[in-house]
Amino acid sequence: MQLDEVETDPDLLIDFMDLPTAVSRQSSLFNYYSEIAVDARASRDEALNALNRKTAEVELAIRAKAKASGEKLTESTVSANVDTNEELCSLKAAVVERNRELGKAEAKVRALDHKRAMVEAAVRMALSKSMGMSMSGVSEEYTCDTSQRAIRDELNGFRERSSLGL
Repeated sequence: MQLDEVETDPDLLIDFMDLPTAVSRQSSLFNYYSEIAVDARASRDEALNALNRKTAEVELAIRAKAKASGEKLTESTVSANVDTNEELCSLKAAVVERNRELGKAEAKVRALDHKRAMVEAAVRMALSKSMGMSMSGVSEEYTCDTSQRAIRDELNGFRERSSLGL
């Protein structure tokens, strides 16, 4: 899959022309997706517990059957029987699926944390633009261009060149 084929999640987009809405939605979105991640982790843990419980039952059954028949077992034979048990294979597949769901939920939470940092930077730049215009009398057109460059610099972790004396 190419990056240009990926559809951007609307919850991760920022409308720089409507920062108050972005700020007000951010905590609700973070809470919503954090709860999804917690539920996904609980679901994964339940699947792991079911797998561990069933693995123990299967191992005990294999050993009991061998003991009753007088057959000698090696650990590799027990392990091979466990690995080929159909019910255990489906439980392992369920654990893999729950891990995938958990990974997606945690990635969404991390993406929202990144969005929060971007919204903060944009708000700081918008506020500095507003203060700069009111104090300096600079035309809005010039300040807007500077603000856009400043937002890009802030989001990329750079300081404005003029503040460094360059």
